Amino acid sequence: MARVARPTAAFVAVYTSKGTRGKLFLSKLQILILGRPSQLKGRSPIRSWRRKASNPLTLVHSVVKGLRIQFLRSGTAAFNRAKDDVDWDLVAPLEPDVLVTFEGPLARLENVVGMMTRHAEDLGVGGLVVLFPE
Repeated sequence: MARVARPTAAFVAVYTSKGTRGKLFLSKLQILILGRPSQLKGRSPIRSWRRKASNPLTLVHSVVKGLRIQFLRSGTAAFNRAKDDVDWDLVAPLEPDVLVTFEGPLARLENVVGMMTRHAEDLGVGGLVVLFPE
């Protein structure tokens, strides 16, 4: 059965604190999601999300049904398409390193932001900006 496309409820712009852009952020996130002890190196794994697809990295929440997020790296075609859907009127930031699309009830956006702030040091997150579609 094909997945019914839902409109994106919100976007989260991720700015990394290091000059590695989005590539290192995404690789570290996958390590934390998969939770292999040999790769964790003392970091705590992320158990509440599971990987649905790898390109672009798509996660679904393992407890709350209907939450789906995609991580789009800067410079990709999917990133450019999603960037056009964002309302940039309130903020005029530099281009984010990663743009996260959020599908699900807006009341659950806290799950995404909470996960990234809890693991910000491990992931190298310098800042997050929550944005909404035009």
